[in-house]
Amino acid sequence: KKMNVNEFNLTCDPEAASIVFRSSVPKKIVTLDCTFRCRVKKKDVGRLKACKSAAVKTVAEMYGLWDGKMFLHDPLALASALPEEEQFLRFRKGDLFVETEGKYSRGKCVDLTDFNWRNEGREDMLVSDKVSAQAFVENYISSVVRWDETLPESTGKKPLYLCHG
Repeated sequence: KKMNVNEFNLTCDPEAASIVFRSSVPKKIVTLDCTFRCRVKKKDVGRLKACKSAAVKTVAEMYGLWDGKMFLHDPLALASALPEEEQFLRFRKGDLFVETEGKYSRGKCVDLTDFNWRNEGREDMLVSDKVSAQAFVENYISSVVRWDETLPESTGKKPLYLCHG
C-alpha cells in the first residue's frame, strides 16, 4: 500500500534532491514504502534495554519518546550498500521526480514508472520495491546487541584511544 507522506530530506531541500535524482550518477533510492515496514517492536526494545552501554540504552529510550513508532529509515538506507547477497531489499529500475514548485506538493516524490506514466525506468536509478522487513529488523537488533558486547563499558576493559591531544 502506497503512503501519502513526503520524505523528510526531500521536503527540506527539494531543489537539491531534484538535482541528485535527475543526474546520471548511478543511485539506489530506498523508499518510505520499504522503510516504514521496518518497525522496531516492543520485544526488540527489551533486547536493547538489556544492553549495558549508555548509547544503546538511549536508543531504547527513544522508543518511548516516539510512542512505540520507531522505524529504521536510515539503517535500511545504509544497508542498501551491502553486497547483493546480503541485501534485505529488492530493487527495480526507476524514474523518480521531485516536485519543486507545487504549493501542496513541494518535496513530493513522483514515480514516473507507475501505470499512469508508463515509463520503464532509467539505468542509473534503482528504486526499492520490496524489503524483507522482519529479517532486516532482526539482523539490525542482533548486530546492535553484538556491538554492545564489545564496548568497554560492557566488557569492563579500559577503552583504547587512538588520538592524543
